[in-house]
Amino acid sequence: MQLTFLSAILLAAYVVPAALADTVPGGNWLCPQTNWGGVCEDIVFGLGVCQISTNVISGGVLGSIGPNKHTVCFGFNSDSCIGNLNWGFAYPGDSTAGVSSGNPWGNHVKSIVCYETNVPSS
Repeated sequence: MQLTFLSAILLAAYVVPAALADTVPGGNWLCPQTNWGGVCEDIVFGLGVCQISTNVISGGVLGSIGPNKHTVCFGFNSDSCIGNLNWGFAYPGDSTAGVSSGNPWGNHVKSIVCYETNVPSS
């Protein structure tokens, strides 16, 4: 029973307190507007699990994405995390919808998948 419960937690996107989201692999600060504007959310994605943007943030529009220090995420313009990789996100993230990088992604990210990275030794 515990394994099923843990699997459900790991495979779903869930909201956690801001203080924890920065330290949990898969943690992201997502905002619907650029410059971290609008109603933002701390969300932890299941690692390696494709997340559809409309399922993780109200309206499905992303203007700012900020993975935590132990997370790297990849954005796709399809709703299946399949096909050509279009965008990559790492700490501290991108608050310009990609304009600052020369590869604008605002309103185009349809799905995201995240992985754990740079884990410090304990």
